[in-house]
Amino acid sequence: MKLVQPICRDGLTNADLAFLQSVLAPDGSAAEALLLLLADPPMRDQLLDEPAVFQAVLEQPLPINISPRLYFYVLVRHRFHECGLEDRSLADYVASLMADSMAGSRIFNSGQGSARQAAFYAVDVMAQIQQAGFCERFWLTVCLAERSLVVTGLFRPHVDYRATYRGAPGLNYYENIGQAHYRAAGDHHLAHEYCLTDCYQALGSRFTEARRALNYVAETLTFMGQDGLN
Repeated sequence: MKLVQPICRDGLTNADLAFLQSVLAPDGSAAEALLLLLADPPMRDQLLDEPAVFQAVLEQPLPINISPRLYFYVLVRHRFHECGLEDRSLADYVASLMADSMAGSRIFNSGQGSARQAAFYAVDVMAQIQQAGFCERFWLTVCLAERSLVVTGLFRPHVDYRATYRGAPGLNYYENIGQAHYRAAGDHHLAHEYCLTDCYQALGSRFTEARRALNYVAETLTFMGQDGLN
């Protein structure tokens, strides 16, 4: 299993850089200077927080022409900041998770990714965790926590639909599982080894706030609602 890392800010593509140049240096006169600033992590963080960048990301037509990582980082960071979740690394980790989950969606290309992909059986993963060895248990715990955040954050209408019409578990079920398993993952020594302790612990204590912020991103700021729910 490959752990999700907060790599959105470090993984800007050439298309992302061209997009940022078009927004922040539209006349081209400061294009080279801007690239130098974007190569400096503290300055890059400040530039990605610029209101003009957020607005330009919102106005992206379909299919979106910037990377999923830049797209989700700008939106997640903006909403997390509004909700008092100030840690950029946390926003980056969550955006990286959302980007990995949605990279095949039709909002970025002609793929057929949809809310149907969000359905999973948490009880099966929990059974595997009980039977797993020490390291495998960590991987499965992280996987379950992350799947719970994706399904409750990006696909809440799908969760509500299945709970209402198909007798599936509801929002609180996945939220409690996600919070508990992020907390467990944050206490594991492998989280420290992979520099993910702070992100896991933050989501173990503030899962609901992060989930609500992602609900807002999915329902208000993105095209996520265009994917089917049945």
